[in-house]
Amino acid sequence: MYSGLSWSRSGATITITSTAHGLSNGDYVVVRNMGDTDYVYGVISSVTTDSFQITNAVSSGDTSGTAGAYIPAADATSVTDSAATIGSPTVGDIQIISIKVWFNSPFKSTSTFDLTMPTSLTNGAGGNTSTATMNPPTVLAWDLSSGAQLGAGNISVWGGAGSPQNYNVFQVGGLNTLVDGMVKFTF
Repeated sequence: MYSGLSWSRSGATITITSTAHGLSNGDYVVVRNMGDTDYVYGVISSVTTDSFQITNAVSSGDTSGTAGAYIPAADATSVTDSAATIGSPTVGDIQIISIKVWFNSPFKSTSTFDLTMPTSLTNGAGGNTSTATMNPPTVLAWDLSSGAQLGAGNISVWGGAGSPQNYNVFQVGGLNTLVDGMVKFTF
């Protein structure tokens, strides 16, 4: 967590001053203690060496301060009913503990779901670059239309002999075109 930071707000845009922060446009952060903007998850833009902006702040409350804080955060990209890719921030030292995926679109069109995780030992959920650094998640699935737990989802790790060596991709099977379902990955 980076704290004790100066910030200013104009409408829903907050400019945060953080010396040599190392973040890049498109990284995500969770900001705290910036007027009425508290625990807001946002994508950063307008990056300079010592500042950046988020544009989804609460547009009320104080307009500046010196006690702001942020935490670099992961993001999810390429999200469909059959796959998602998780990205790590450029800098930081985060640990992804769990991820929940909810299907209701109005149905899941495939019986599998592929989760692609970062390959950073210090900024993700395991190195995921070899069998020695792979951190396969524990997976549970639920059919929310009936409330029934489907059990420990059928998970496959890729990277064994003859596999494409994608140690960071975890596939859950047996989802059987859920109408309203949820899968939880715990690392």
